[in-house]
Amino acid sequence: MHSDLRGQYEESRKAGWEAFKRGGLTEARDHFDKSVTLARHLGDPALIDAALCYRAAISIEIGDTSDAMPILRRILMKNSEPELSFRAAYSLARGYELTHCEKKALFYSRIAHRHATQAGSDERLAQSHNLLGNLLIAQSDFAGAAPQFEQALSRTSAEPSSSRAVVLDNLGYCQIVLGSKKTGFRHLFASLRMLRKVGARVYEGSTLLSLSFAYLQINRHREAIRHARRALEIAEQGNDTICLKYALFLLGEGEKTSGNPLAARYYFHRLQENYYPDSPEVADLLLLLDVQQLINLKA
Repeated sequence: MHSDLRGQYEESRKAGWEAFKRGGLTEARDHFDKSVTLARHLGDPALIDAALCYRAAISIEIGDTSDAMPILRRILMKNSEPELSFRAAYSLARGYELTHCEKKALFYSRIAHRHATQAGSDERLAQSHNLLGNLLIAQSDFAGAAPQFEQALSRTSAEPSSSRAVVLDNLGYCQIVLGSKKTGFRHLFASLRMLRKVGARVYEGSTLLSLSFAYLQINRHREAIRHARRALEIAEQGNDTICLKYALFLLGEGEKTSGNPLAARYYFHRLQENYYPDSPEVADLLLLLDVQQLINLKA
């Protein structure tokens, strides 16, 4: 009976990670809910902690940090196994990143990096470098972030995957901001092709935003608007409020710089209504000011 339950547990855990890699976060959490139940039936404390850790990691990506963070801290404090310790520390760093507690996020990201090194896992080291890059890019330290993304890329398999595509997006965006336009475009298009090949549509929005921004940087407004519109569509379908916010901004910027102020006002007004309801002057300010260089899509 126990061997059968253990097999079900492993199947559920594997299915959860496969769903997560595709961007199916709700599906992944359902699988990990099942793995928690199975681990408790087995009565194995190590499996229970692992299952709770995986479920908490997904909860954080969905945005539900309140219950997940204490579970992860407890697991990290009591556990000495590098793989599980990495996952707990990494997820804590992600939770603090998403709640804009940058110092705590950096603290746990460095713990995650140490455990990834102990585990000797290229995949975990790639995740660690990518996370450190994300934290640096959120502080607009693009010069510091780019080498982290290069390290992450060197640690990922060359086989198409959503994780490699995300790193390519981050690195490409950094390179565009730093002025390496040709290399940046190459990485961004590689990211987009890879995401479409593996069917990870949920991650396409970010790369499309990066491409839209890149085209604005070289004054190709029609292409910028086209990519931002596709990002907007993905954001609306997936209820991705962050992607939606930046898509509206880029659409407004694209229309403004291409000489279509009425269309620009429409997008800036949507942006103001959705994200700055107490600041009715936002749309007018965005029409008047050159704020393109002040925006950070990854912040």
